Amino acid sequence: MESQSAAPVDTSNIDIDSLSREERLRLALEAVHASGLKPNGQPVLALKQAAQDFHVSKTTLTERFHGRKSRQEAHKHEQKLSAIQEGVLVT
Repeated sequence: MESQSAAPVDTSNIDIDSLSREERLRLALEAVHASGLKPNGQPVLALKQAAQDFHVSKTTLTERFHGRKSRQEAHKHEQKLSAIQEGVLVT
């Protein structure tokens, strides 16, 4: 397997602590994916390091890396209203 090369996620102008947990998880996953894979299939940027860099749980990041959905995504099919309908009711 060849390692993938992509531009690393630039976080120099982002205040990580001002982002929501889901946004930090998304950025951490993007950084791990952008780092590419080693020949053994493991990411170049270790999940533990990405979790520390983006102030998220290593366990949660690992689960998301392996395909687990967020609670919101996992239960989306159970929602009675679409996001647009919900937005109309809230406003």
